[in-house]
Amino acid sequence: MNAFIRETIRKTDVSLTERYVSDVVRERRFSLIYLIECLISRGAITKDQLLLDKATWITFLKLINYCYLQSREACLCAFERLITMIDERKRIASIITAYIHEYDVQRSYGAKATLSWQEIKDGYRKVRKLVITQTRVIYAVPETIMANRALRKDDDNLTMRANRTSARLIRMTLKKYLMYGVLVAGRDFGYLGSSNSQMRDSGAYFLEKYSRAQRIEYNRIYGRNPPVTWQPKIDTARETLGRFTQIEGIPKLMARLGQCFTQTRKVDAPVRRENYITAYDCIGGTNGQGKEYTFTDGIGMISKTLAIDIAKEMQLDYCVPSCYQFRFRGMKGVVVVEPALDEVSSWAEKFNIKRPDTKFGSWDIKLVFRPSQIKFKAMRTATDSLEVVKYSSPVAVSLNKPFICILDQVSEMQSYECHSRVTNRIEELVDIQLRGLARTILREHDCRNKLKELPRRIVIDTLALITGFQLSTEPFFPFSYQSEYQVHHNQTYA
Repeated sequence: MNAFIRETIRKTDVSLTERYVSDVVRERRFSLIYLIECLISRGAITKDQLLLDKATWITFLKLINYCYLQSREACLCAFERLITMIDERKRIASIITAYIHEYDVQRSYGAKATLSWQEIKDGYRKVRKLVITQTRVIYAVPETIMANRALRKDDDNLTMRANRTSARLIRMTLKKYLMYGVLVAGRDFGYLGSSNSQMRDSGAYFLEKYSRAQRIEYNRIYGRNPPVTWQPKIDTARETLGRFTQIEGIPKLMARLGQCFTQTRKVDAPVRRENYITAYDCIGGTNGQGKEYTFTDGIGMISKTLAIDIAKEMQLDYCVPSCYQFRFRGMKGVVVVEPALDEVSSWAEKFNIKRPDTKFGSWDIKLVFRPSQIKFKAMRTATDSLEVVKYSSPVAVSLNKPFICILDQVSEMQSYECHSRVTNRIEELVDIQLRGLARTILREHDCRNKLKELPRRIVIDTLALITGFQLSTEPFFPFSYQSEYQVHHNQTYA
């Protein structure tokens, strides 16, 4: 297999990624074997056609060989599409015939199975996924997800996600996969970590335990194959993510490690050490247990200049968010825009103020972090940059009964004018909603627009007015949106 895969490698495949030819061959070999095993893992529907007859299996492998040499991207896309068709329970008479058809279609479209450089720059990665149950391991088609810090550090197509279904019999069946790993396409993978959402959904990331060179070196020194618990690549990956050995308690350690697996978008421009500081938290008062309140818990500051640069990079046009949820080294939380940071920087530059006589002292501060945002210690590198999880944006809200009561009470405590302004606006919104409902009953145009907002059980445009369909007077249609309004009203004001 290595011979014909080597024939598909071009000079740009090595020069753009700065890798050796053997590394590219190893990666592509794994990608192809994974898809073959993914197809076979579908059970009897594929095994009965491909594995019962030796000649059929050899014919299928020769077909893959030919298609891979002709067009590698189309070959992989056809494989993924064929597996998806089987998962969708589509009727396939012959797997070989279906594969040939999909290969021709994908090649005519110029399909790409790998991500483009622009997609990689935007923060996307393709990750292979396993679904581990009590009785079998199901391979899934590689899926494109937003990358996280761990994927960006170990982006060599050897990271896998695993979902573990059903809590019953976990100790008997799934414990071995977490302790000793799983063998996929001839390679040993071990448990790397889980994000916070993955821990709720019983998911995990698996990473290759050791490289081929490390295994050869181990055999040379000890004269035997490495044990199943030997995982130098995983240990190194965790060490580069942060210092987790100082954290007491396994639940807290897992939560801190999961912080590195949150899907984020990395900002291109690195943040130099002199451009950020760790300030102090604003604390005061005490609760019933005598513990002080932290009013700036998890909230830092970001300069307006850096916020604008991030907005441009994320293609938000002229809309600059006022708040960013972030990950940075061992810190997490949010940063809000503080124009005073830009004013201080401009003032120091204008009057040529000498920089503070401290280590990493500077007036050009772009980020201010808080001690409450530091969750664990992480190694500082020259390429450290902000990782954006989310940013503030407008959202649709509903004025339900509890929220209206809160607005009423709070505005009354402010002043009579404020209370009158809030209550008048709420009553105005109620009138607007009632008038809108009345228009849907009386006007044909508004009635049709309202019906189009409902689930598309009926194509309203086909019931044209010119053909005699007066929907505002039909008994069925007014009752439909009246029922929908009644349900919405009960949910909102319950």
